[in-house]
Amino acid sequence: MSGITAKHISAIVPIYNVETYLGECLRTLFGQSIASDIEYIFIDDAGTDGSMAILRNEIAKHPQLDITVLTHDVNKGLAAARVTGITHAKGEYIMCIDSDDFMHPQMAEILLSEALLRDADIVMSPHIMHYPDHEKAVCFRSSNFDLNKIPISVLHFSLWGKLIRRSLFNRYSLFPVAGRNCWEDLATTARAMAVTNRIGIVDMPLYYYRQNPSSLSHTNHKRRLDDHLFYADFLTKWFESQGDDFYNKHLTLIERIKFCAKIKMLRGDVIEITRWKTTYPTSSRRIFTLAKQFGLAYRIAFMALNLCPTRLAIAIAKLIGKNAQ
Repeated sequence: MSGITAKHISAIVPIYNVETYLGECLRTLFGQSIASDIEYIFIDDAGTDGSMAILRNEIAKHPQLDITVLTHDVNKGLAAARVTGITHAKGEYIMCIDSDDFMHPQMAEILLSEALLRDADIVMSPHIMHYPDHEKAVCFRSSNFDLNKIPISVLHFSLWGKLIRRSLFNRYSLFPVAGRNCWEDLATTARAMAVTNRIGIVDMPLYYYRQNPSSLSHTNHKRRLDDHLFYADFLTKWFESQGDDFYNKHLTLIERIKFCAKIKMLRGDVIEITRWKTTYPTSSRRIFTLAKQFGLAYRIAFMALNLCPTRLAIAIAKLIGKNAQ
């Protein structure tokens, strides 16, 4: 590919107990059309299955590639593994990959071409939801990335499916918090998008997001809720630390994150109505504005939760909680 010097991209791949899917991930990673221009960094997060044997076998097939394997003595989780990888990276752009997913063979080339063309700090693409029996493309509805308006969604705030200029991480301390592994990607990308308007968008879906029921995002409801609330507070403090003008500019984003974080209280085996009403109460006073990503019926139901007696509110929550992401 013309115009590209070596190692513009550092691909960060945490690995923990993914032997079922890792082979496909590695084949699409090492099979990238600009593989020789990628610095591959794998983080062995102290798994207990055969994932590392699979990795070693695939690495042996590609002696020409720039591949580093870093090792955690104990399992530290996804956030810490990504921090380990990013702090060791030398590429101009960071590309995060989840080791149970896979990608289009030209993903890195297409994203990098857009980044170089526009001198972008961030480039992102749509993705494909990969189910056992079918696939579904998830695309951007608009190229307008007003942080106060875009949905709080996997599409917009995942770390994968994007290139992010590495210098942003140190300059603005964008790293997630070790041990807090749910929404650690949102905590990174929301801040990255807030500090730059040099964002490029590629219309073509390039990343295959595997829907794996045993993955972190599908397990341990309490941990997910705790981490979401942690990052809502964490992001509030970070935006405040950037000064009043910066904080006020992104206030609607912050309130929307708080509202989406506490929605998890309406899901799971225990519906926590009282806690939902008393947590971030300012976010519930602007539901029609903050919850536009949800349909009208859901917004009405959310508003009703604040007004109804507890038993009726629980009944409403059971109706809406299953699908309120």
